[in-house]
Amino acid sequence: MAKKKSAGEPIGKAITIGRFDNQLLVQAHRYVLRHCDELEDFRKVFLDEEKIKLPHTTNLTQSDVDRLTNRSFADWLEQKVPHYDV
Repeated sequence: MAKKKSAGEPIGKAITIGRFDNQLLVQAHRYVLRHCDELEDFRKVFLDEEKIKLPHTTNLTQSDVDRLTNRSFADWLEQKVPHYDV
């Protein structure tokens, strides 16, 4: 992700947050995968590959694309990108 001027610096008032439940973590993960500019090319390839699997007469709505991305993009990306030990 692109570095921002405030990277590594707190912005706003610090608050205590309780534990995140699994649903919130899944939603945050999906948000990052769908909105990270560096993943745009991967999202396009993913959608192109998924569209090939559909009948040629199928037109995907934005809702269909969102549902498909939410359901399958993370697993697809994990298969396509090499893993690095941190």
